[in-house]
Amino acid sequence: MIDLGQPVGATYYFRVTGESNGPCWGRDVYTGATSIAIAAVPIGLVKGGMSAIIRVEAVSPPTEFQGSARHGVTSHDFGRYGSAYRLAAV
Repeated sequence: MIDLGQPVGATYYFRVTGESNGPCWGRDVYTGATSIAIAAVPIGLVKGGMSAIIRVEAVSPPTEFQGSARHGVTSHDFGRYGSAYRLAAV
């Protein structure tokens, strides 16, 4: 999402297969460097190894990203980052 994070409000649809391993920064709003396939798991849109079409919206990056541990994925806190996105079910 790094290259697709602008303009804010841009919406994309991707088919993703859930992953539970790899770097993840944020909770509900993720850094542009976080894999969509990983971010979709902790918010419950897809389980690891399963596929789904997911709505991705570029949003204004918060001043700080909060991490969490949900559905077997631990995401981490992160400070400022240049792009961010939010996921939703289709």
